[in-house]
Amino acid sequence: MKKILYIVSVLFLFALSACLEEMHESITEGGEAPSQILNPVVENLPGGARVSYTIPDNNNNLLYVKAVCELKSGDIREVRASYYTDNLLIDGFGDTLEYTVNLYSVGRNNMISEPVKVKINPLEAPIWQAYKSLSIKEDWGGVSFTFKNQSESNIVFEFMMKDSLDNWVSINNFYTERDSAMFSVRGFEPKEYTFGVTVRDRWLNRTDTLVGNYTPWYEEKLDKTLWKKANLPTDYTLGHSGTYFEKIFDEIYSDNGWISKPDIDGSLGGGMPQWFTIDLGVKARFSRLVVFYRRGDYLYKSGCPDEFEIYGSNNPNPDGSIDDSWTLLRECKTVKPSGLPHGQSTQEDDDYAAAGDEFIIDVAESFRFFRWKTLSNQAGSTHLNFVEMSLYGQVVE
Repeated sequence: MKKILYIVSVLFLFALSACLEEMHESITEGGEAPSQILNPVVENLPGGARVSYTIPDNNNNLLYVKAVCELKSGDIREVRASYYTDNLLIDGFGDTLEYTVNLYSVGRNNMISEPVKVKINPLEAPIWQAYKSLSIKEDWGGVSFTFKNQSESNIVFEFMMKDSLDNWVSINNFYTERDSAMFSVRGFEPKEYTFGVTVRDRWLNRTDTLVGNYTPWYEEKLDKTLWKKANLPTDYTLGHSGTYFEKIFDEIYSDNGWISKPDIDGSLGGGMPQWFTIDLGVKARFSRLVVFYRRGDYLYKSGCPDEFEIYGSNNPNPDGSIDDSWTLLRECKTVKPSGLPHGQSTQEDDDYAAAGDEFIIDVAESFRFFRWKTLSNQAGSTHLNFVEMSLYGQVVE
């Protein structure tokens, strides 16, 4: 028996040694550089170019193809494509100048072919397309800007202002891949400021700075210590899992907020739609509503709001009905920047939620009572869950 085991062990080691030798030979075999790629074709794209090519049939030793290009700054851009594909994308250009790209075939033995040279002329980079579409306007407590990013590229808007010494000071950076959006900077007094915004990409290419003088509109954050539950007959404010209604205006942003009690059979009066009413303690013209959602595993899921309406009133019908005693302020839908399906989100989604989902209110009347009517949540179920809400505007009395 021992003799048989010995023979088997020897045969196994011999086979393993042969395999290792074969693997070693397949990597170093030939000692020559692979053949150059053939028939390169250039497709110029915004901020870069795609180069398609043919791999010779006899190129068994090829590991990858790489493109090398020297930028006008002197930096080197290098891109690689495996032998499984017949094209590569070289991007990250901030201008539309002509560039020479060297295409190399690289073997499994690390030998490199002579280059095949092609000329590329990148089209206008996404940052410049976004920059040219920028529009800035005065807004409540600051300024807002809109843009278009048709290629949905990963870009950054750097917002800044001039201080009392005429120096530029950074205010905020907005990271996005959205095709269009509106961003705002707020918290400024109603006096003239010089604001500027520039656009950059992940390769640190930058546009010019769009500069202008703007005077923000006056607004203030309504004092939540004056708020109280209105307790109108049709309001639904039951809490679930130990939460209570007033948590949505307690100025605590680090907990789970208020979770309305799920009403599966409708016996509690909390199916969909459901609504609640707040007595603000003052009469004010509203400028905007900011909602903070529960984040982590619950962001854009479960009881997170989806579609809802907001109303204002000074003399709500005491029977709790939504009638002509209420003025519709706006119809709202939760903003999810990525637009991904239910259950999926990105870092931009989380950053947006952390800053608060903002809804501008364009109604000139002033109101003391505020009503939220939930039409649906993210899960299509019967409860509502968010952490905090804030109202801004101008107090009248």
